Amino acid sequence: MDLHREPLFSNARSIWSHAGRRVSLMERLKISVALEDGPQSIIQLQDRTRLTCDFVGALCALACEGLVRLDIYDTALGPHTIVLGP
Repeated sequence: MDLHREPLFSNARSIWSHAGRRVSLMERLKISVALEDGPQSIIQLQDRTRLTCDFVGALCALACEGLVRLDIYDTALGPHTIVLGP
């Protein structure tokens, strides 16, 4: 896999820019519980969790910690990006 090809390269840079961001325990739990039903788009997951935080930033931070996976290989990071459990 060529890590320098787009959109993977830009997506990875965007995600890693959120490394170390604080994600509260409640945010982590709501995301984790919602993902028990399987992979979902960012927009679906945000609708289900009803979190008001910087939701994409929280998901990116959790991805940096290996707690969620984001399907960033073929399309730009956005509301339709698929989020998967660890």
